[in-house]
Amino acid sequence: MMNRRTLLGAVCFLAAAVMGFTTVSAAEKAADTQPSKPLPRVLLIGDSISGGYQLGVKKLLEGKAEVVKNEGNAQHTGTGLEKLDGWLGDGKWDVIHFNWGLWDVAYRNLESKNFGHLDKVGGKITTPLPEYEKNLRSLVARLKKTGATLVWASTTPVPDGEPGRIKGDEVKYNAVAAKIMAENGVAIDDLYATALPQLPKIQNPQNVHFAAGGNTLLAKQVADSILAALAGRGKATTAGKVDAPQSKPLPRVLLIGDSICGGYQRVVKDLLAGKADVVKNEGNAEYTGTGLKKLDEWLGDGKWDVIHFNWGLWDMYGWQYDKEDRTPPMYEKRLETLVARLEKTGAKLIWATTTPACPEPEGTMLKRWKTELTITPDVERQYLDAALRVMKKHNIQIDDLHALMLPELKKYSSAPDNVHFTGAGYSKLGKQVADAILQQLDAMGKDKPKAR
Repeated sequence: MMNRRTLLGAVCFLAAAVMGFTTVSAAEKAADTQPSKPLPRVLLIGDSISGGYQLGVKKLLEGKAEVVKNEGNAQHTGTGLEKLDGWLGDGKWDVIHFNWGLWDVAYRNLESKNFGHLDKVGGKITTPLPEYEKNLRSLVARLKKTGATLVWASTTPVPDGEPGRIKGDEVKYNAVAAKIMAENGVAIDDLYATALPQLPKIQNPQNVHFAAGGNTLLAKQVADSILAALAGRGKATTAGKVDAPQSKPLPRVLLIGDSICGGYQRVVKDLLAGKADVVKNEGNAEYTGTGLKKLDEWLGDGKWDVIHFNWGLWDMYGWQYDKEDRTPPMYEKRLETLVARLEKTGAKLIWATTTPACPEPEGTMLKRWKTELTITPDVERQYLDAALRVMKKHNIQIDDLHALMLPELKKYSSAPDNVHFTGAGYSKLGKQVADAILQQLDAMGKDKPKAR
């Protein structure tokens, strides 16, 4: 039999064990009831292509972002105009990743027996290109009002033999979309460029939809683009926790440029997140004459550490200003005045050389002003050299974007008659611009945030 001392010891041991267990359980319970910080909210807007990759995106961003797809199929831009407010709801979105395109380029005939009445022979196109541009501009304007970081997904490729779409139409629509996104500073997630080289392997035959491997590939790229956008907002997450904000002021960087700059600005901001506060001039810097009128407004009252700037394409092509003097000597004279004003800011200046002119007659000039204009390499060189003379005189650092893009212009150009670039092209430009800025900040000893 157990004696009194042994029994007492056993009781004490059990009591201690129970108390210890109870204490641990209470602590765990308290931890479980601690309010967790809400995850960044992401909205996917798109057709059945986004429906195919949405689950992959949600899985990849689990614990990092709350991902929601618009209800149903976003279809074409006309549907977007009707339903966008309903999809946006009353909630706040941190990132909106969106696309319209494949439904817009679809030809449909109600008498066709193909699925969805697709018929590129006897059917009518859903959204003609001019209407698509008008609709998409309205949709982007509405999306910008949300305050979310916007990411445009380029329309994926149309394969050979597709019954209701003409292969190549999506390229034209993507070019228009790229121009709109560049003008509005919207990042481009170039799903077209990603899918195209692997199309036979990842896309269903004669069908715009993707096999499982294709959806996985697209989901990975979409998730990466969303994480980059969140990082740009200071909301990149680790284990579901929002990174702590930077306590000391960051070096301030001003980008001045036209829609080319608008196309790469988001890439630059994402790459320099946490290293510099990057701002682009409001609107389009257009040509040197616009710069003379608006530069003081863009500079404001704040102090800038680095100013990365360009004027050139508008001077060469004369969009909207074809009656004004835009000769290389006048361009050089205006640049001289602009640089003198920029030097007064005390910022380190970086000149971005003007990106290449398009090899064919420029489409906007042809469409709007019925003017066929091709900038020859000799004429282009005159403008480039005029700018280089000014920069050399003032000892200004050169970021040679022209040399970067010229060897692979065919690969990265949105179209032969367009000066703009694909999403991959803007990524390439943004990377070089960010590197140039970082080099300058490093030389200034401001690559790490310092108190002013």
